[in-house]
Amino acid sequence: MGGLSTLGDYKVELDAGFLRDEFILGSSELGGTDTLGGSTSFFDVTEYVTNVQIKRGRDSQDAQFGAGTCTVVIDDLKGQDKFSVANQDSPYWNVERGRLGFEPRRKIRISRNSQFIFVGFIQSYDTEFGMDGHNMITVRSADAFSLLSQSSISTFTPPAEKSGARVDRILGLPEVQFPNDPLPVIAEGVANLSATEVTSQTPLAYFNAITQSAEQGRFYISRSGVFIWEARTAQAVSTVPTIVFTDDVSGIRYNSLEVIYE
Repeated sequence: MGGLSTLGDYKVELDAGFLRDEFILGSSELGGTDTLGGSTSFFDVTEYVTNVQIKRGRDSQDAQFGAGTCTVVIDDLKGQDKFSVANQDSPYWNVERGRLGFEPRRKIRISRNSQFIFVGFIQSYDTEFGMDGHNMITVRSADAFSLLSQSSISTFTPPAEKSGARVDRILGLPEVQFPNDPLPVIAEGVANLSATEVTSQTPLAYFNAITQSAEQGRFYISRSGVFIWEARTAQAVSTVPTIVFTDDVSGIRYNSLEVIYE
């Protein structure tokens, strides 16, 4: 396989849970790019990746958004066993936790030409062992939508408020603790939600409910991993039609007209 380099300037980065370039006091190794306090826990693994599949968005204009997913395949023969879950000498080994750093709920981010096209969380890390020692790693991940389906709201009664305030309140609940990095972008919304008891359910189920029955807007995770809550589309205020259908040359002609009841 030609790898990602033949498809554009891609970068695949995995979070190992520890700072990769942290300056260590008393270290005998001088020079390099280490910084005081470190700067990132992400490792660039692009050179070992043979395949990336990303699915985001929705199936149709009136459908609800679902979780974006991503599957990355890594050739550990190229990696020289760096991705083995048993290799304690791997540069990705998390010494504090005593395991390989690439584990479920760690972050993954993929960019093309320096623009993120997927940011999410590892769901599974599977190894296909070859008899000849050629092992392939499959990393499956999903965006932050998955976090909204993996926690549960405790029953409580919120005050009357706009839909945007309600969404922000839910995201900040102790039992939800939705990440603030990156910071969610939440519109005020149009719908006024009453002070009605919110029963125990997942945040995803609740957001879907108020989207469909009240706000009629949309919410989704952007390609850079940002939670976005949008208000409903405003009604047109113009009384002048933009398109006129007619049975003569004065407008857009039509051949037939039919009324269908559903």
